[in-house]
Amino acid sequence: MLNSPWQVLKFVLLLVLLSSGVQYAQETGNLNGYMRDSLSGEAIPFGTVYIKDIKRGNKTNSHGFFSVNGIPTGKDYIITASCLGYKTKQINFQAEKGKTLKLDIKLVPTVLEMRKIEKIGERTVEKNAPDLGTIHLNVKGMELLPKGVEFDVLRSLQTLPGVRSTGDVSAKYYVRGGASNQNLVLLDGVTLYNPYHALGMFSVIDPDMINALDFYKGGFPSEYGGRLSSVLNIVTKKGNMNNFGGKASAGLLSAKVLAEGPLPFGSFMLTGRKSLSTEILRKFYDNKNLPFDFYDLSWKVNYDNQYSVEAPRLTVFGFISADKLDNQDAKKADISWENNLIGLNWNQVFSGSFYSDVKVSYSRFSGKVIPNYSTTNPKSNTLSDFSLRYDYNYIFDSRNELRVGLDIKSIKTDFSFLTSTGLTSSYASTGTNVSLFTKLKLMESEIFGMDVGGRLNVIGLTKNGSFKFEPRLNLTYRPLVEVALKAAVGMYQQELTTLSDENELLTIFEPWVIHPEYLMASRATHYTGGATVDITDEIEFTAEIYLINMFNVPTVNYQKLYESDKDFLDGYSESYGVETGTKYSTDDITLSANYALAYAYKVITGWRYYPKYDSRHTINLTYSQELGLGWNWSLMWIYNTGLPYTKMTGFYDKLDVTDFNFNWLLYEAVAPYALLGDKNAGRLPDYHRLDFNISKKFDLSFMKLTADFSILNIYNRKNIFYFERKTGNKVYMLPVLPSISIKAEL
Repeated sequence: MLNSPWQVLKFVLLLVLLSSGVQYAQETGNLNGYMRDSLSGEAIPFGTVYIKDIKRGNKTNSHGFFSVNGIPTGKDYIITASCLGYKTKQINFQAEKGKTLKLDIKLVPTVLEMRKIEKIGERTVEKNAPDLGTIHLNVKGMELLPKGVEFDVLRSLQTLPGVRSTGDVSAKYYVRGGASNQNLVLLDGVTLYNPYHALGMFSVIDPDMINALDFYKGGFPSEYGGRLSSVLNIVTKKGNMNNFGGKASAGLLSAKVLAEGPLPFGSFMLTGRKSLSTEILRKFYDNKNLPFDFYDLSWKVNYDNQYSVEAPRLTVFGFISADKLDNQDAKKADISWENNLIGLNWNQVFSGSFYSDVKVSYSRFSGKVIPNYSTTNPKSNTLSDFSLRYDYNYIFDSRNELRVGLDIKSIKTDFSFLTSTGLTSSYASTGTNVSLFTKLKLMESEIFGMDVGGRLNVIGLTKNGSFKFEPRLNLTYRPLVEVALKAAVGMYQQELTTLSDENELLTIFEPWVIHPEYLMASRATHYTGGATVDITDEIEFTAEIYLINMFNVPTVNYQKLYESDKDFLDGYSESYGVETGTKYSTDDITLSANYALAYAYKVITGWRYYPKYDSRHTINLTYSQELGLGWNWSLMWIYNTGLPYTKMTGFYDKLDVTDFNFNWLLYEAVAPYALLGDKNAGRLPDYHRLDFNISKKFDLSFMKLTADFSILNIYNRKNIFYFERKTGNKVYMLPVLPSISIKAEL
């Protein structure tokens, strides 16, 4: 039995020694290098290299690096390099005894066929990869799906099994019963604390700047920590290393531009987006005026010597976004928030099989609510995060990999707010987390793969978060070529939380704070199992089951009466369910069907209730087709059973002085006030809608144009958003909503 963290570490080290001792009787050589786009020089992540003669290969990492070791010498080989959206390439080579051959592989991009739209959920082609819960997302494929107003990455996540939303008015997502603040969003490895524009309706992430997306919806590996539910890892483009270029596009909501080009031994990229008109936002919020002004800006400068695999690669990058809601009315509150981050990344290949990645970064979030003369409670929040990360990866001749690293985070939060009883609460805290992580990836067997490791929190943000070990294990076994059985288990810790009011229909912003000393660090345990079956070459079936237990989950005490009362209450949550998916693909048609059965509940001070994002049944059907001559079209139907809500049991008259124009006669200053029943005891009617998208690409002599036309909710389904508390009237989500966008690329 492994009864302590140290015994687990000893076990991992023993496996490392055993794997490193595996040697082949033959004389061997190694092969490594980078995979790049032939036109732009951009790194190609998640590509595949494979040597058929020895049945061995590997995939490229987020920087496009690959390594294949232990190649027997004395004969000629052909390595096959491939990636979705690129022409497959074959290269002849010979392995030399004790030496590492360097290859810089450049793939020629192809037009992305519509049938590959479902490949946004394609898992790695390594048959024994321990990848349960991991999805490599393809942005080009996601762009072809129906979209509301404009393409949004976080909204697209909501179409994946196990990912929930509270309706089509928000980009906020919930993964397998976890809260939104339990999702880790990384931009080039740096935490982005509030990835939303316009009260959470859209994300701050411009799709044009994305090079790769990794989404972990459970059982994520040991290199990620600090969250309980999921991880979204976004890698941005480095910029065209061969030619100067640019893009510009405009839609009903915003306009954006991108510029990129080569620098001496490197490249640069600059993107910017600015809101044009927020009139379209009325459709999202009951035709109410939301005078938002927002923008986001990202940049990256790279030093990348294409002529040397082992030369250091240095990247400096930054990101800024800001939102401001200025009502220009003293009777309404004003709101603003900002995200800023900057980072420096250095990665290098040593001795063929040893890869290092070092990152220094600073991330800051700030937000405030200015009530003016409204009844809105004032809030203000700032969070600063200074991080240092060392990450080292070694690939053995046997294809096994060892990864070790160190994470250091220094975080400071400051939050003040007014409770519903009129008391001012202020909370400021500073903490430093020091974590060691390691994992061993066993890939030697053709039918079995294992990813085992863990994180050790040497120092926690709070005294209750230190010396906590988080073991992780992910397994894949193929009893048949067509069948893969998978399992994963892991423990996770979180010491940051947001002050989220579940009664808010649209979240203004979620202030971040470090857990107070009187609360234990939040802990979660994930148990996941699954199977993938290749029924035919055209049909694939997947199924996953999961159970997630979360302990010590903090919840804001909005019923605080006295200064001595605690600001947070401790809670517990549990979620479990089944997710299935079937995909049928031919050369020009793709049909997919996903179904999920899910349960989620929370327990606070002995009171059990369903969270607002709990939906029992979810169905997603997608049909897509390439029509030729640059035309593509798709249909998507979404269905889920009703979300929980708190019923109104009656009304009573309450003195209302929120309107400065009221008559001072008492009988005219009285308004009905709702009496509420048990929290989230009711269920809204079932939700469903049908979306359509058609796109056309024009290849002109001096530029490329893409026109997109989408219609959301084609049959104008009246999905209920909420019931007005004063009148009991129904407020609906999006009606039928057409939108168009034009993109030009030089």
